[in-house]
Amino acid sequence: MSAIGMCGTFDVENYGDLLFPLIAGHELRQRLDPVTLQCFSYAAKRAPAWPFDVTSFVELARTVDGLRGMIVGGGHIIRADKNIAPGYFPPTRELHHPLSIWLTPALLALEQGLPVVWNAPGVHGQIPDWAALMLNAALVSSDYVAVRDDRAHRALTALAPTAKISVVPDTVFGVANLCAPGKPSAECTALRKQIGLQQPYLVIQANAGIYELAQSIAGKLPLSWQILALPIGPVLGDANDAIIGQLPADALTLPQWPHPLLLTELIAGSEAVVGDSLHLAVAALACGVPVFRPAASAEGKYEVLKQFDTVYFVADLREISTDWLNSKLGRKAPEAAARNANRELKTHWDRIAMAFAKPRARTVPPALRALWQKLPGELEAGAAIAQLRAENAALRNSLSWRITSPLRRMLDFTRHPRAHLAALKPQAARQRIDVGTASGCVMRFESVERQKLLREPYDWALVDGLFSSQHAADLATTFPRDHFKVVKGYDSEKDYAYHARALIGMRSKTISHGDRLSAAWRQLAADLLSRRYRAAMTRLTGIDLSRLSMEVNAFHYGSGAWLGPHVDLADKIVTHVLYFNPSWDLSHGGCLNVLRSADMHDSACVVPPIVGSSAVLVRSGKSWHAVSRVAPACLASRRSITVTFYRRGAISTMWPPGANTPTFDYVEAETSA
Repeated sequence: MSAIGMCGTFDVENYGDLLFPLIAGHELRQRLDPVTLQCFSYAAKRAPAWPFDVTSFVELARTVDGLRGMIVGGGHIIRADKNIAPGYFPPTRELHHPLSIWLTPALLALEQGLPVVWNAPGVHGQIPDWAALMLNAALVSSDYVAVRDDRAHRALTALAPTAKISVVPDTVFGVANLCAPGKPSAECTALRKQIGLQQPYLVIQANAGIYELAQSIAGKLPLSWQILALPIGPVLGDANDAIIGQLPADALTLPQWPHPLLLTELIAGSEAVVGDSLHLAVAALACGVPVFRPAASAEGKYEVLKQFDTVYFVADLREISTDWLNSKLGRKAPEAAARNANRELKTHWDRIAMAFAKPRARTVPPALRALWQKLPGELEAGAAIAQLRAENAALRNSLSWRITSPLRRMLDFTRHPRAHLAALKPQAARQRIDVGTASGCVMRFESVERQKLLREPYDWALVDGLFSSQHAADLATTFPRDHFKVVKGYDSEKDYAYHARALIGMRSKTISHGDRLSAAWRQLAADLLSRRYRAAMTRLTGIDLSRLSMEVNAFHYGSGAWLGPHVDLADKIVTHVLYFNPSWDLSHGGCLNVLRSADMHDSACVVPPIVGSSAVLVRSGKSWHAVSRVAPACLASRRSITVTFYRRGAISTMWPPGANTPTFDYVEAETSA
């Protein structure tokens, strides 16, 4: 009997990703006999060094005709962005990243006339126009399509209105079917004995992002309890050394990252878990274990957890008292919502098994034939639009365009004189204000002092009018280009890519590489080092910043650069972001997004990077923000500096002690993040 293919991210050390094939294999063996799964991911893996065999996608095109069908997902894999995990890329450029993980396998299987089912994946971000036609054909042609939340359902229904798409629970709610909570396996019993783990115990996700919550809860546990630190997703940054120093000295760890079913047994045997991993929470709920997590991680894909009474979102650590905690600790029978989810999943697996059980003629679906017919025209049209955009951008950045700019303005003035005369009045008003600028300074401290904090969606302020028109022009024209480094990666919460330069080092009283800066920039740095600036920021925020550590960095966000949704580290108290672009096209991205949640689309305010404007962010558990990706067609970098006030004794995360990162001059339009 041929194998059923299953595609996804099954080659990474991430708990939920590795559970999907194990659950699928268990459920299908109950319904189909015999059945084997052949998992496909970027990297080939082999048991027993890995929980199961994984075949590289490199082999899929050659072997797909021998499969019995294809399962897509689950997980958060319906996506087109490149930032799935740090360093996670295909082994060859012939595989598109990341469509090779989910869409290409579906199309390859459908082209062979094979049944295709979608195993409750989630949708991350926007699906680009160039992929919409292919996704529509895949969804319409599939035997069964299920997603795990209403947001994913809305996104896919908009792209494929005629496809029948179901919403089912995340399939990890069925993980309790693979183990017996309260009856650990021989392997689990041996492991617990090896590390000295006894009842009762608390599981804490080994992730630096939750250490404040973990520390607060650990400090109020009954004395007889043990603490077990578990990395849930090492590929996303989970590691014992990220949190173990924040926990009591007798906290337990594992000698190595275990098989995902062993991990499940350890979760199921605990009395509570603390962490922000979705699948840590889902597995715990499936086994009747209460969950404690930061309130900030309650939106987007985490919204499903709000329906559970035993998931406690902690917004204020002061809420955690010994009595409050003791009333919520302790494993019980899974609550009704978890039992209902498991029942719904039985129907889900019945439908998947039915798709592979029924005999069928292997013919290419009509929607796929239509795709091949339309695709060349769609690709050509997309290429033509991209070429026009590139030509337009090149024209606007050309020497001839700049030389003829005065002539165009003069011609426009003759055509629309009233509009231009009206536009001159605010400029004259600004020039009158310029006279009041403090002598010798480029920053208008009064612009900061007279501003008031906004309270929604958290404490922040939009401060503009920071510079006179002449100083703004000088600062924008001479923005630093020397001594930059590339900053790119993923830190378990946000992905990021940009170029950074030190302007004032942590706790320094001197200007970094001041000899390479213009007079305007040396003066701005001096203004930021002044007592007047700290006093103005203290008055605005209501936080005494006079003795806190300060660091200032300059940034170029070139074509493709971005900063994903995140809450600043706990050591950061206040951040002031100042912008230095003389103009900016909003369609080019590169804007600060003040967010209501971790969802990039849940924006409360968008701040373009125009010189003289700035944003002040007061750090809290819900101070979510991001920088939207700079469009590939944008040839000018998005330019900013950040002034960050840290807790006393904190170390710089941008320039950690002992780091010797090489730097270089930033070259416009030749670098891409």
